[in-house]
Amino acid sequence: MAPISPVGWRKSSYSGSNGGQCVEVAIAAGMVRIRDSKYSGPPERRPIITVPIHRWVDVLEFVLRGGAGQVGMGLSIELCAEGGTTLKSHDGTELAFTAAEWDAFAKGIVNDEFSAS
Repeated sequence: MAPISPVGWRKSSYSGSNGGQCVEVAIAAGMVRIRDSKYSGPPERRPIITVPIHRWVDVLEFVLRGGAGQVGMGLSIELCAEGGTTLKSHDGTELAFTAAEWDAFAKGIVNDEFSAS
């Protein structure tokens, strides 16, 4: 699969099975940005977590292992009892995903849909 476009947001091709709600990812200026498609508030307040591009492969590997905890210095992944996942950044930004959304994201990773190279 081709790398993520430097403009725009990408979601997993598996997201359609959960109503299109998903983890969205964009790469620009050496950073990977993550957001939640369910957000419905004002655009200027939309929560986005930013990860340095050199740490992105660590995040993807962590997700594939089903891990929970710290990924590098600025991101933590918490697994919820109902199967969902919450991402938290060092600045307090949180993104909560359902089990179906996180599963679609993981399947997209396996399918090489989120490569930064």
